[in-house]
Amino acid sequence: MTSLPYSAPVRRPSLRTAATPLVAGALVALLAGCSVTPRPLTTDENQTRAADTMKLVRDRIDPVTTTVSLDEAIARAIKYNLDHRLALMDQAIANRQIDVSRWDLLPKLVVDGGLTARSNELASSSYSILTGRQSLEPSISTDRRSGTADLQLSWSVLDFGISYYQARQNGDRALATAEKRRSAVNSIVQQVRAAYWQAVAAEKIGDRINPILADARQALEDTRQVEKQRLKPLLDVLRDEKTTIDIIRQLENLQADLALAKTQLAALMGLPPGTPYQLVLPENPTALPEMKTAIAELEHTALINRPELREQAYNRRIATDEVHKAFLKLFPNLSIQGGLDYDSNSFLVNQRWAEGGLRLSWGLLNLLSGNDFMGLAETQRDQAEVRNLALSMAVLTQVNVAWQQLGRARTQYLEASELDGIEGRIYDQILAQQENSAAGKVDRVRASASRIVAELTRARAYADMQNALASLYVSVGIDPLPQSVPDYSLKTLTAAVSTVNRRIESGMFGAEASVSAQTPMLDEIPAKQ
Repeated sequence: MTSLPYSAPVRRPSLRTAATPLVAGALVALLAGCSVTPRPLTTDENQTRAADTMKLVRDRIDPVTTTVSLDEAIARAIKYNLDHRLALMDQAIANRQIDVSRWDLLPKLVVDGGLTARSNELASSSYSILTGRQSLEPSISTDRRSGTADLQLSWSVLDFGISYYQARQNGDRALATAEKRRSAVNSIVQQVRAAYWQAVAAEKIGDRINPILADARQALEDTRQVEKQRLKPLLDVLRDEKTTIDIIRQLENLQADLALAKTQLAALMGLPPGTPYQLVLPENPTALPEMKTAIAELEHTALINRPELREQAYNRRIATDEVHKAFLKLFPNLSIQGGLDYDSNSFLVNQRWAEGGLRLSWGLLNLLSGNDFMGLAETQRDQAEVRNLALSMAVLTQVNVAWQQLGRARTQYLEASELDGIEGRIYDQILAQQENSAAGKVDRVRASASRIVAELTRARAYADMQNALASLYVSVGIDPLPQSVPDYSLKTLTAAVSTVNRRIESGMFGAEASVSAQTPMLDEIPAKQ
């Protein structure tokens, strides 16, 4: 055997040869990076996008073919309002998160494989540490081309425990998201009720303002003619002019306010801007909302039904499971591993084999930091308890405030109705006594304006009373739909809303109105049906 000195140089590829592939790869990556430039949207793409958006906005809803009732307005808001659709998507994402977290409970199963190839033999030799001489001729033990494959199964007891509580937390988060959606729906329905009755007032009274405005402008012109001709004392004429201008300004402000009511209602119903529609105009109501349920029962129902309290209850469970997770991290982790392996190397005696093992590990730092993590988790749990108590007190306060506001709204409506009747009688008297003079026209315009304002005040008082009733619904946590509906068509939803409204408007909505704790309302609403 030929001996070589221990310090004999070993043949290595030159730096130029070794660096060539790296330089080539770097140049390719650099050129590829330089070739990427921002590409703004073209005019045609913007035109197509705008057209597709308008088509989606107009085609996603059922067209308005008849007059819209309050029940249909609520049903349209539930089905088409985009804020509700976003809340619905949040719940869908939370439900998907539950499906994903379940896979974390299973063992990890990994399949791995690969092929390797060389341009020459993987030969090696050895040198003696004692003598510095070569102790073995250069030899090979690996094929130039070989393939490997393995199937590995591993399972961590600690990861399983943490994943179990994580899956429970994701489930509670999904349920909390459903309660958030309930809260969003109740808020939207409350806004729809208020906007609907404001829009009804606009349709009933809005068309009657224009003739009065025309009379007021003509009366102002006549009064100015009287001033020029000096037919009356100047102070009286100026007072008439001031009164007439105040009336014109008041009527124009009323017109502007009423014009927005239907636009706001259309937005809540999800209608495209500018969509024409007419409302069902109910006759003057004879029966006023009256609560036949005791305030104590309403408070009890609110503590059961309110989505905010239910959401907070789920958050408390999440905080409790966080304590459990922090406690598990104090224990050692036992990992179980096993697998099947294959190697095509022809020099191996056994090309296929199975392996298995156990591994015990303990994060010692977890013992030092565990007390802090446990303290943090327990503090968060205690915070959830205090937040639940504070929220419960706020809910009880809201119920009592809504109860009092409804009583006050009833009183204001009765007073507005009485004032409306008096203004009507005054108008009739002035109309009967009117003389064909500028002064008579001013009095008639003033009486007409006072009458229309009184009618609008009465209509708005009724809208406020309905809004107060809706606030009481929300404070108690009553859903606008039953626990389940046969399908999600607009006709079915409208009928379901009508059923709930008739039952609630009877004034009896106590414990029998409690929502199911099993399935949240409307798990899925198709975009159009």
